[in-house]
Amino acid sequence: MCLDQVTMPRPGVGFGMTREAVTTTRPREPRRFVRGDVLLFPGPADGVWQLLDGLARVQTVDADGNGLTLRYVKPGDFFGEESLVGGRRDYFVEAVSGVTVARWRVDEIDDALRLALLASFARTTADLYRSLRRWSGKRLKARVAAELLALTDTPLASCDEAATVVHVTHDDLAAAVGSVRETVTKLLGELQRSGVIVAGYGKVTLVDPASLRAFADGAQHGGVADGEAQNTVPMRKANTPPRLRSLKP
Repeated sequence: MCLDQVTMPRPGVGFGMTREAVTTTRPREPRRFVRGDVLLFPGPADGVWQLLDGLARVQTVDADGNGLTLRYVKPGDFFGEESLVGGRRDYFVEAVSGVTVARWRVDEIDDALRLALLASFARTTADLYRSLRRWSGKRLKARVAAELLALTDTPLASCDEAATVVHVTHDDLAAAVGSVRETVTKLLGELQRSGVIVAGYGKVTLVDPASLRAFADGAQHGGVADGEAQNTVPMRKANTPPRLRSLKP
């Protein structure tokens, strides 16, 4: 059966706020970007941004060109929070799908927006804690399974013949779990042989979500590729974005 946001567990953050919370401050000129556009580059902080629709990812790239996805930004989430403390941005934000974003200057933030920011940062912190637990204490196969489940409530997921399909490449999965495409391909093959997924070109069908969650929780493990050291898996080379556009007015 298809997964949806109702069946997927979400941490509560209090304040009565959700990703869909509406603020009283009208954003200045929401802008639309297509998949692959780079929304923000490393450099001076220039405001707080909110994703209104679509999916984006926060990425970092080292001097050798190794890339890693730090987190996904979902509708209602904010990024550019370093502007609140006058910090400098050291990451990229890339559109994974078509996105609409809004920007506020720090001096435009009112009480309602401040509360929405607090709720968004609480969700982000909880997500990062879970990611750190996966990275430090779980095998690579568990991280791949968890990443697939995490993408089921994003624009990358669709329902096909009563099963959830996540439209993601092996390269993108590798970037999200800190590995390389070849290793992720092996692990997807193991999950497919276990009967929990069907891996296709640019997509993964989740045929047994409950068993996939068991893999994500570490209840099931094994396999040669799965036995690799947790924090020594080489990261893939980041692709050069097809467009380089900033959001500066």
